[in-house]
Amino acid sequence: MKFPGQGLLMNYMDISRFTSLVLLVFASQSALANTVIDHNIDAEIFPSQNRIVVTDTLTGLKKLDNQGSNNRTLTFSLHKSSRLDISPSGIKIIKQENGPQNTHVSINKYQITLPADIDKLTLSYELNIHYPVEQASEEYDRSVSGSPGIISDKGVYLANESFWFAVFNNELVTFTLSLSLPKDWKSVSQGARLKQDIVHNKRVEIWQEKNPQDDIYLVAARFIEYEQMAGRIKAMAFLRTKDDGLAQKYLDTTAQYLQMYQNFLGPYPYAKFALVENFWESGWGMPSFTLLGPQVIRFPFILHSSYPHELLHNWWGNSVYMDWEQGNWAEGLTTYLADHLVSEQRGKGDDYRRAALQKYTDYTQSGKDFALKDFVSRTDSTTQAVGYGKTMMFFHMLRVNLGDELFSKALAHFYKEYQYKEASFSDIKTAFSAIAEQDLAPLFAQWVDKVGAPIIKLSSVEVVEKTKNNYQLNLKLLQTQTETAYKLLVPVVVSLQGEEKAQTEWIEFSKKEQKVGLEFTKKPQRVDIDPSFDIFRRLDLNEIPPALSQMFGAGSSLIILPKNASADLKKAYQALAKNWQNTRQSEISIVSDGDIKSLPGDKAVWVLGWENKFRSQVINALANYDVTTDKASLKFNDELLNTKQSSVIVVGRNPTNPRHGLALISADIPQALPGLARKLPHYGRYSYLAFEGKEPINQTKGQWPVVGSPLSRKLQQHAELAELEKPNALATLSPVF
Repeated sequence: MKFPGQGLLMNYMDISRFTSLVLLVFASQSALANTVIDHNIDAEIFPSQNRIVVTDTLTGLKKLDNQGSNNRTLTFSLHKSSRLDISPSGIKIIKQENGPQNTHVSINKYQITLPADIDKLTLSYELNIHYPVEQASEEYDRSVSGSPGIISDKGVYLANESFWFAVFNNELVTFTLSLSLPKDWKSVSQGARLKQDIVHNKRVEIWQEKNPQDDIYLVAARFIEYEQMAGRIKAMAFLRTKDDGLAQKYLDTTAQYLQMYQNFLGPYPYAKFALVENFWESGWGMPSFTLLGPQVIRFPFILHSSYPHELLHNWWGNSVYMDWEQGNWAEGLTTYLADHLVSEQRGKGDDYRRAALQKYTDYTQSGKDFALKDFVSRTDSTTQAVGYGKTMMFFHMLRVNLGDELFSKALAHFYKEYQYKEASFSDIKTAFSAIAEQDLAPLFAQWVDKVGAPIIKLSSVEVVEKTKNNYQLNLKLLQTQTETAYKLLVPVVVSLQGEEKAQTEWIEFSKKEQKVGLEFTKKPQRVDIDPSFDIFRRLDLNEIPPALSQMFGAGSSLIILPKNASADLKKAYQALAKNWQNTRQSEISIVSDGDIKSLPGDKAVWVLGWENKFRSQVINALANYDVTTDKASLKFNDELLNTKQSSVIVVGRNPTNPRHGLALISADIPQALPGLARKLPHYGRYSYLAFEGKEPINQTKGQWPVVGSPLSRKLQQHAELAELEKPNALATLSPVF
């Protein structure tokens, strides 16, 4: 399918005219300003003592709070220290013991009075920083552990959220970091490493970045280092154990994606890109490196999913910065040009978009939705569905409207104009409008400022044979959302008699009810509205298979325990139910199957146990998917899901009310259930799964086929959707250097 491009760009004029990982305590104040402070840091780390000793010389202070007076008052925050010395001497300093309140880190806030002629300040201090790693929410499928700062024998992680350097309210920074470490340790920071040496039985390294940054990261551990050149960029890998094969895979993949994105967007902004193995499970992208967990980096699919996502953040979020007060656009754009692009390169872009729309549909129930301009960071499934999914779809619709050539040109223009600066959705609008030579403000207002999504219905279809080779297809389309009508560019896909490939017509749809007439020289056999999911919209129930996201996205659910299971299984099922009841952000009730006579129709229902008396109702709810069952197994097509020595999960629709889900969880091993409680929220898109063992380890997963889409209409009995033209991928992965 070819996108319409500028030639069919809708006339919006008639309507009206990263990543940073943690939002700092100052983000609610002024946005990042153009002020740049240079830090010249000398530091020594003592891992076993959880301690760092720092001397930091700051220059560029005249630009801060300079109102032409003889003296200037500056404020900064620093982690609570055992001492703080300031040079030159005689500078007045006031310490506020408690510092900012909305952070878990122990902070002091300092106010200093600086003579107008002083532009240089040296701070000397030592800090003990050790915040244990905590597991993040299990509420969404990319949750990871984290710490605001830690110095330990296992490793070091410090950032501005640790307040290990003086953090002013709205600064950008440049820095030179001279670091002393134990002899067998190595460090990583952003930018280039200028030196590494062994001096007096200590390792000494110097890192430098002279382009404006919004953070100074410091990571260290007993790393095994690998590197190779990828053009002018140094590809690096820092592993905690020697693994030549794994390192080479990452170095080669780095070279591939660096070349692809540079050809597509513009020059890579840093001297290196490094894979760094963390000592806990994480998935973070920093300027010029990514910090991934030890299990994560060994999953083969990560090389072409999360890894390019984190690398791409060096364009979006880690060199073009977010204006936090006006919304985080970088995660959605990175998702579109990494995760979605990889799927598109494999011919699966439509599947990726459908999954994103399904998450939005399932996780924004019960008034949980919000506008893109209000997205800051991902904290649960709803924020992920909106901040990542809806933003990703917004950029896809921009591409649909502009066409590939203009869209790509606008991206490169935006990157060039805002590198090392903060940018907002408004700045993106300005950059894209300049390239499109049209005012895109109404389009941005519709998708960025407005809460909600359109709901599209195909009300009626009629074919009129005007002459022998002239057929008119008449359609009536509806927008049934409670909000006012959206202005949409909708693909109408028509399968024609005798034609192998479908024909796509893009129509403007801007009313709650709109009639459309299309003419063809061959008789239409079937009509499909937006079958490739090119429009951001709330999906109809019958466009998506029942899946775990429908269960976890429900505002209210019931868990039914099996009365007749063995004592060990009953105890394990009860523990799973209590775990979800206590940790998930929804209303969950728990009952025994002996205490209720029928399934409720006003909530999602979990049926636990093969012995549960409501198991048969779950199986009956799967009748449309050719599922068969016997005493110990389920079979779908040729896939056998055996309940012996394994765990099986299937999801259908509640027969009492199909808008709610009905799921069966059956485990033969009690020890598998704690793992299922932890893992299942990460499998939201799937309709059925099977796990083996006590861990448990996933063996099978999949989605039921879509049955009875209301946006599809057969005009001839048994008419199938003709072949759809797949769009070319925006960029192509290059061969390994």
